[in-house]
Amino acid sequence: MPTYCTLVAVAVVATAGSVWTRRYTLPSNFDRPITLSLIMQCLALWLMAPFSEGYVGTVLHAITGRWNVGDLIANIFLIVAVITSFMGVAFRLAEENEVRAMVFQRVLPAAEVAIALMLMFFWQSSWPKSAHPVPSLLAIPNGGQIWMRAYFVVFIAILGYIGHMALRTLVALYRVAPGARMTISLKIAAYAFAALAFAVQLGTMFVPAVRPLNGDGALVWTLLCACVILSAIGSAWSWKRQLAPFRPLIKATGARL
Repeated sequence: MPTYCTLVAVAVVATAGSVWTRRYTLPSNFDRPITLSLIMQCLALWLMAPFSEGYVGTVLHAITGRWNVGDLIANIFLIVAVITSFMGVAFRLAEENEVRAMVFQRVLPAAEVAIALMLMFFWQSSWPKSAHPVPSLLAIPNGGQIWMRAYFVVFIAILGYIGHMALRTLVALYRVAPGARMTISLKIAAYAFAALAFAVQLGTMFVPAVRPLNGDGALVWTLLCACVILSAIGSAWSWKRQLAPFRPLIKATGARL
């Protein structure tokens, strides 16, 4: 088992803990998207993790005849996670109807096209049909052949497109919400780690000099886990900060939040 699996497990636990901290936000249209994003990230990490391929991967292989289907599902979950994260930040700057209209017009069509292409490239690739499956798509030697490289290019492109919108929204929120700057800084740092992770993945596929740095995907996994852990900490901290003014009332009424 790769040595970075411990870090993956820590990231899954941190994300699950953040979801538990924010569990009472699910009925709120304003706070729900961030919590849903964390749930998607947690599920995606678990499905992508090398230690889950031997269990989930075996079941999905029996159904589909292909390995690493869990990675495909996880990558789709990550796209959904970035979309919901963007919505959660945008709700703090614009009306809910305006945000939803923008997502339906500018984000969802691009995401749907990207997911359709990813499905096609994944099914065309020879790696999922290999007799010797890899524990994770991030560990494919030399980035795989043409179809798998096309898969990752589309996946990273759509994450970059939605991610840059979310990052611009975070920067705008940073300027108008001084009290939330620590939380926003953690979120921005998380996006920076994600950008580095996918830059390394692209380098692994197309630049031979980068491949020794990444090994079996250890560097990409480390950066992704750092991204998810920072996002989890920032989201939990944000909810605790929102509740802080109401602590005396919560304590007096015995409410559980």
